[in-house]
Amino acid sequence: MDDSATSKAVKAAKKILKKQDSGSMKLKELAKLVAEEMGDGDNHKKVKKCIAKSDKFSVEGKEISLSKKQDKKRSVEADSNTPSSKKARVSKDESVTSTSDNNKSLSLPETWRKDNKIMVKHCKDGEEGIKLDKIINNDEDFFPLTSFDQCKSVVDKALIRQCTEGNGFQKPSPIQAQSWPILCKKRDIVGIAETGSGKTLAFSIPALSSMLSEGVSSNKRLPRMLVLSPTRELAMQVEVVLQEYGAVIGLNSLVLYGGVPKWTQAAELKKGRVDCIVATPGRLKDLINDGICDLSKIHHLVLDEADRMLDMGFEG
Repeated sequence: MDDSATSKAVKAAKKILKKQDSGSMKLKELAKLVAEEMGDGDNHKKVKKCIAKSDKFSVEGKEISLSKKQDKKRSVEADSNTPSSKKARVSKDESVTSTSDNNKSLSLPETWRKDNKIMVKHCKDGEEGIKLDKIINNDEDFFPLTSFDQCKSVVDKALIRQCTEGNGFQKPSPIQAQSWPILCKKRDIVGIAETGSGKTLAFSIPALSSMLSEGVSSNKRLPRMLVLSPTRELAMQVEVVLQEYGAVIGLNSLVLYGGVPKWTQAAELKKGRVDCIVATPGRLKDLINDGICDLSKIHHLVLDEADRMLDMGFEG
C-alpha cells in the first residue's frame, strides 16, 4: 500500500478505536473493520500489515501502538497528560487494548452480539425503525453487561452474590447480559431466547433490584410485580426462582393457578405480604373478579411465553 493508503488505514483504525471506550480487539479483527471502512473488505491482510508497521498514534489521549518490533509483554505508556487508567497496550496475541474509567463499555459490542446471536431492534418498522435501531445499538447505556462485576453498577449486589456464590454462575447468559441494562433503564422489551437460556432471571433480577431500591414496607402492601404464565407448570417454575432471589432481599412471591381451592391463595393475598405474583390468566381473573387480588400497584409486568398464551386463547 502507498503512503496515501497507509494514512487512510491508520485514520480509519483511529476512528474505529475511538468508538470503543474499553476492552480489547484483535489486530486481525481491527484490520477487517478498517478494510471494510475503506471499501475493500477483501484487502484486510494488506491492511493488517500496514497498520502493524505504523508508529504509535493517539486516540483521544490514549496512545496506541501496533508495532511488532516492540516487546509485546510491555505496556505502552500513555503521554504525561493521560491518567494511568487510560493506558493502552499490545498483548502477545496482538490484541489492541484500551481501558477507561467506564468498565461497562465493551470492545465492539456488535461483535459480541453477533457471536452470541443477539439482535437488538427497536419496535418501530420502516426507515424510522432503521434509524432507531442504529441509535439503540450504539447507545452505551444498552451495551451488554458480560460479567457480574459490570452488573453491580445497575443490579443490587445481594442478587449478584446469589448468582455467583449461591448458584455458581460464572457470567450472565447472553439474554441476561443484553436484557439487564435495558430493563434497568426501565425500558419495555420483548425478549426471545431458547428454553434453558436464563430468561427467568433475565426479567426477574432487574425487577427485584428496582423494587428493593423503591423500599420494602414492613406493613401490609400490595404486589408490585406480576408474571403471567400460560400453564401451571411454567408458573411454578418461575415462582421458585422469584422465591429464591426474593428471599435474599426480603421480597415475597406467590403463585396462583387453577385446579386447587382458591381460599388458600386468597388467604395469602389478604395478609398483604406478597410482592410478586406469578399467575395463570384464568385463576388470576377469578381472584380479581372476587375482589381478592388488587393489581393497582403493579409496576413490573411480564408476559412469560406470550406467544403461547395467545395460541391458547388467553388474549381476552
